[in-house]
Amino acid sequence: MSNLKFILTSILPCLLCIRSEADLNVDASVAYHQRVVNGYYERVIKDTASIPWCQIDNAQDWVVADVDAKPPYATIPGSYIDVYSGKFISPPNPELVAFALGTINSISSLSGQKRPSINYKWVWSEGSSEEEKYSPFISGGTVLMHLSQGNTEVSLAHFQPVYLITNQWTPFVEPALHYIQANPTLFRPEFSSDHRSQLENLLSIENPLIAVAAAQTLGQAHLLDTKFVHSISG
Repeated sequence: MSNLKFILTSILPCLLCIRSEADLNVDASVAYHQRVVNGYYERVIKDTASIPWCQIDNAQDWVVADVDAKPPYATIPGSYIDVYSGKFISPPNPELVAFALGTINSISSLSGQKRPSINYKWVWSEGSSEEEKYSPFISGGTVLMHLSQGNTEVSLAHFQPVYLITNQWTPFVEPALHYIQANPTLFRPEFSSDHRSQLENLLSIENPLIAVAAAQTLGQAHLLDTKFVHSISG
């Protein structure tokens, strides 16, 4: 098993405390419900393991936010109800257009600046595999995201990159960032051999995001000892 796959399938499920299914905005359909829940689990695990901690500048516009997604809706542009006949009239070659909408509520800003809530609404297209599996802009969730200031454009691209995290880990984001920024070489794979023991100790640290960053670093350097990880994860 590859180191990255081991991180995703063994370490993170042991560390993550996924929110309950009741917290998700899901359809009453059992099949749809299960697809959304599975997509949530998969994306949280993958996104958490992919956060580029060493590339996040504390002065940049990164925020931890809660996405309050509203039920999406769809329409056919150019269609209308004829007031005389009551019939639905659609244009030639009609196309269904779906919209994603909701509110992004900033929980904390990594730059220390208070950020106002943002209402979003855009034409929805499943342009990426991650958004197809589970989108916080459709089903809600807690995210770590880049949010540019002074830009009035509201579109999915405006909020990229977006990393879905479990809401229980919100208090750990800023401490993790500060720790990693204070120890930049510790989390660079090319120096992992010199810091292997310290990185292995971090796998059982109280801050789960630091533990994930340590596992990610060891995995990238092909130094992740699966027996050691199993020994500390139970």
